[in-house]
Amino acid sequence: MGESLALDLLDAPPKQPQVFEVLDSFERALNLLEAVSDSDSRSGIQKILDDIDAVKKNPHLIGRASVESTQNESLYSYNKTNSLYSLFKFEPASPEIENIWYAMVATALPGLFRLERRRKEDPISHADHMYQVTLAMRNLKKCFNHERVLMLEMPDVPTSAQKYAEEMEKVFQHFDIRMESTGKYRQFYLVHRLLSWQEGDALVDVVGPGYRPRTGERAPRRKSTLDADIKEYQRKTFFVDESHTETHIRKISTYFERPNRREAEQEKFAPDLEAEIKPVESTLELLPGKVMQYHFRRQREGAGQRARYAVQAIELQNQQLPITYSNLSEYEIQLFLENLDRWKSSLWRVIPNDKLVEVSLWAACRYLFSRSPDQLINLRISTNAETPRLPTWNPQTKRITFSTLSPKHKASASTALSIPVGAQLTLEVPTLVQVLIELVKVKSGLIFKSSKEELERYFSLLLNSINAKYKVALSAHRLQNTMAEHISTLAPNDPVLACYFTGAPPNSHMPAVYSAVPENRIQQLFIQAWERYSVALKEDDWDGSRNFELPSLIDFNHQFVGSMQVPQNEMVKSTVHDLLTRLNADIANPGVSISRRHNSYTAYVCFMLLVLTGIRSLTTLLPGAMDVDWKSGICFASEKDNSRYSEARLVYMLPLVVEQLQSYLQHVRQLRKYLVANGSEALVKLDARHEEIKLSNHIRPDRSADLNSIDGVAPMVFMLGESGSTMIEVKAKQLQQYMGDKWSMRIGATRHFIRTALLLGGTSGELIDALLGHWIRGAEPWGVYSSLPPRIWKSELKSRIDQMATQLGFKALKPNIFR
Repeated sequence: MGESLALDLLDAPPKQPQVFEVLDSFERALNLLEAVSDSDSRSGIQKILDDIDAVKKNPHLIGRASVESTQNESLYSYNKTNSLYSLFKFEPASPEIENIWYAMVATALPGLFRLERRRKEDPISHADHMYQVTLAMRNLKKCFNHERVLMLEMPDVPTSAQKYAEEMEKVFQHFDIRMESTGKYRQFYLVHRLLSWQEGDALVDVVGPGYRPRTGERAPRRKSTLDADIKEYQRKTFFVDESHTETHIRKISTYFERPNRREAEQEKFAPDLEAEIKPVESTLELLPGKVMQYHFRRQREGAGQRARYAVQAIELQNQQLPITYSNLSEYEIQLFLENLDRWKSSLWRVIPNDKLVEVSLWAACRYLFSRSPDQLINLRISTNAETPRLPTWNPQTKRITFSTLSPKHKASASTALSIPVGAQLTLEVPTLVQVLIELVKVKSGLIFKSSKEELERYFSLLLNSINAKYKVALSAHRLQNTMAEHISTLAPNDPVLACYFTGAPPNSHMPAVYSAVPENRIQQLFIQAWERYSVALKEDDWDGSRNFELPSLIDFNHQFVGSMQVPQNEMVKSTVHDLLTRLNADIANPGVSISRRHNSYTAYVCFMLLVLTGIRSLTTLLPGAMDVDWKSGICFASEKDNSRYSEARLVYMLPLVVEQLQSYLQHVRQLRKYLVANGSEALVKLDARHEEIKLSNHIRPDRSADLNSIDGVAPMVFMLGESGSTMIEVKAKQLQQYMGDKWSMRIGATRHFIRTALLLGGTSGELIDALLGHWIRGAEPWGVYSSLPPRIWKSELKSRIDQMATQLGFKALKPNIFR
């Protein structure tokens, strides 16, 4: 081995069949390092590269390969003895991290060479140091999910060791993660430690404080093979191992980008998109228990992708319709509409003459209604006034009706007190569609006589002709998404509108579950979207009126689609009146106990909180006064949350609500005198409010420990037992007993009410979702890269909710229940 400089640097073991693959990887890292090195260093690197070429041309320098030479040697001992060689033995497991991994290794190569030299000089002191660092880099080749998120943020080009270490620190600070020598991020810590000491001499501490190197030769802690490591990796990730049968496997189509990911993202908008730039479709086989985890990861990636597209749309001065790879630009829409009925054009030569009108109508429906081919193929002509189950065109009213899906919640027992929700959506269509339907010459029954497959094939041929002539990238999928996504960007700017327009199952879209949308509002947005991008629009393109009034909070007498759990305004208003009437009656009656009066007052305060803030009722309301900023009216809410407060949110409270809570606290101070006189057990929890409570901080959040710490402390609002000696947490069951006979819905319907009411008032869906805690993971409204202005969010909600509180009859009460 002494005849080759490269093999000596790698400390390559004799008679290894993988030497050429290792040399290729080593050469790639050296080329990256040479590009960022100074002139003196480049000459030394070039000598190594020349030696690698010589080895490839003279294989006898390696010796005879023997596969059996290392079969009896443990993987640990082999990697410890030949650490630098084993680092380049296998390629990274995922193409998306390949460039990033090589950039990291190229940056760390000078430090690895120095550490390898120290290992040869003093094996007892430095052998484990070299092994631990190279092991960390090898493990980063097969990143687990938590490592992959950080790895994708690392630089993809080599830099100086100091600059790369600073970039690693920025990534950890962005994700609020501490870089420690133990735990699941230890791999990054070892790399960072090597880079930090790369230009110094104190490489003894490269693996961190407290580490004890192994001395002497002794049995390893565990013996493993490479196959065992790969199986363990597959077990911890999404992919399926051999022990599962095909009946338990979920197959999901997905797209994998080419290795040079960043360059591909910049070229996605190029009109002459080449085939190798496009993402490659593949199929993932997932275990049933991993499907939801996979979708969450895709949601986070999608949120980041949408943010990048939005920035690019602003740079292109196309802010009216943010372009993504799933919809169309204004230019592409105009091209499609201009050629939709030009049957004498050369673009239509690929379509048979007897199919021209039918294909044109099919293309118009795919674009206008954002419905799937399975739904559109059943479009029929009928004048039946009954609720249709299939898409229906009524030639008398010139309207088309589609079915919609409501959330799977049970309908209210008293439908008269909830807003009316239908199972269909009726739309007025442009004259273009009306003319095409008449040209089809179908009097009744199904409009499309050809099969779905045949129509889709001709539709694809038409789009390919347009793409070839104008150098664009139209596709059926992009056309189908464009109208729905544009409707969601119009006022009140909420994806819920697109959800019900397309007839998608709302249970897969959390905000849609809580919303009811007026049918005529979707009709109005549909007209606006068509007028914005139609070509040469004429005054008679719509037979009906374009002016629709947005339903007010008081007037719920419109046909809605969506949630069946939205109470009418009159029902909420009557409940407020019943709570006030009951409270005044209890105070006026000397025979009513103090605990009963307190509970009536608490029920009124809780109902105000639920209706005017959207706080969930499934857990204790407002655990402590420390969660409320009394000056700004901002409250910290953490109901359905995990141990790291990942789902926590900020809730805005009106000055009316803040005043009511302050009056309630004053009432509790008066109540304490009554509890002392009666020797109540609740007094202990009440006095615990004044004790110092140690809670976790933002660096090490621990919600479970915090709940245990405040378990013995009285919450802000509470009820008392009949005897007045026990404290009862306010749950839905207790609150329901004081709300009167007119309230026949579950308490959680208050969140449906406030979301629908704010939506009807024109509030943006983004502002409502921030209030209620509905967002896609990775796109939190108060995240690091959020662009939601808190001042606008607060002022917009204040004006809407303040009006709602006045209409419902809420007022701040300061009752004296002890008279």
